[in-house]
Amino acid sequence: MSSMTVTRLGNGVYRVTDGTRSRIAYAAGPADARWVFIDGRVYVIDAAPRGLPRRKKRSDDHGALAAPISG
Repeated sequence: MSSMTVTRLGNGVYRVTDGTRSRIAYAAGPADARWVFIDGRVYVIDAAPRGLPRRKKRSDDHGALAAPISG
C-alpha cells in the first residue's frame, strides 16, 4: 500500500498525490458524512466518532442540490 499526500487547495478542493500521480478531489457535506468526488466517482466518507450519536437529518435541507429543470 502506497502512502498518499492530501493538500488543501481551497474550499472543498484538494490535491491527492500518491507518489507518481496527482489528482484533484472535491469534497462537500457535513464533517461526519463527507462526499468526495475524484476520478469520476463519488465516495461518502463516514467520519463520525464511534460512540457519539449521529447528526439528525433535516427534512428541509436548503443546501441540497436540485435540477433547474425537471427531467
